[in-house]
Formats: sequence, C-alpha cells, structure tokens
Amino acid sequence: MIYLQATQKARDALGIGKVQLDPPGLTTSALGNWVVNVVPIGSRQAFLFMSCRSLLSFPIMIGVKRPTLKDMPAFLSHGLTQLAMEMTVAATELSQLLKSFDEIAVCKAVDQSLLGALRAVAAGYDRRVHTQGGVAQASMGAIIWAMNSTPWKTLGYKTPLEVSRALFQGWDAQIIPLVSSK
Repeated sequence: MIYLQATQKARDALGIGKVQLDPPGLTTSALGNWVVNVVPIGSRQAFLFMSCRSLLSFPIMIGVKRPTLKDMPAFLSHGLTQLAMEMTVAATELSQLLKSFDEIAVCKAVDQSLLGALRAVAAGYDRRVHTQGGVAQASMGAIIWAMNSTPWKTLGYKTPLEVSRALFQGWDAQIIPLVSSK
C-alpha cells in the first residue's frame, strides 16, 4: 500500500476538496509514498506526481475530460512504467514496485519541505516547456528525463534517477529518505 499525498489544488480538482483526510502512513514501497499537485505547465494544467523518497517525478496533462479519483492509480502506474522503461529497470523489479500500487490511499499532503520540493519541480517543468516554445513544441519525454537527471542537495547531490535506480535494486540502506512518512 502507498499513500498518495494530495495538495488542496489536487483534492479540489478531484472533487474531494472538502473531505477530511488523514495524514500519510508508512509504506514499504521502494520509492515510498507519492505526492500530487495540479500545476501549470506551459499553457496547460497537469497532475504532477513526485516520489517522496527519490523525488522522481512526471506530469500527466489534464485534457478536456476531467480526471476523477479513480483515475489516479492508473496515472501513477502509467507514468512510473514509462519512466522505468526509459531507466531500463528489470521487469521483475518494476512488477514488484507496481504491486505496492494495488492499494492506494489518498491523504492530505502536510510535509512543508516535500511541498517545497514539489513547487521547485513544478517550476522546472514549466520553465523547460517555455524554453522549448510551449507544450505543442516541447518534447515532454526529454523534459521529464532532464528534470529527473538534475542533482538535488536534499538527495546528497544525486539525481532522482540515480536514487530511484538504487531503490529499485534494493540499495535503500544506503539512501536516507528525503521525508519520513509519519
């Protein structure tokens, strides 16, 4: 089981903005819990997902049809599967990680340092899309890869890709989680 920590904007977009939610619990998933927000990327809005342990991130653009809470597990699995394929993660490791997504509890995002990291990631996506001339001209795959290839001080100057690869391979004893889920 993992906890998807939704910001107020994400909860509002999903139609659960007024629902009282508990803070996140602990997970045994390799990449930890996840956080999601609705952010502007170029001229569009997107759900931005980010791992709490590795800061691995990806956006899912919001289209004409408004996503619901039931869409979140599929969005999370799809985005992570796409990234894992680019990272050449072994099928067994990906399968094991996706099993932890069988049960996803949506909760309130409360950790301010994690939310600050998410804001920085969102700004990076938006800036890179604008640099490439907007969403229509941007190569989102290349932008996602570049964002996840950027070193973070909070990760010991490692990239989200490096930390995620280590976590996929079971080296999590060497990685100090960015945020402890309590």
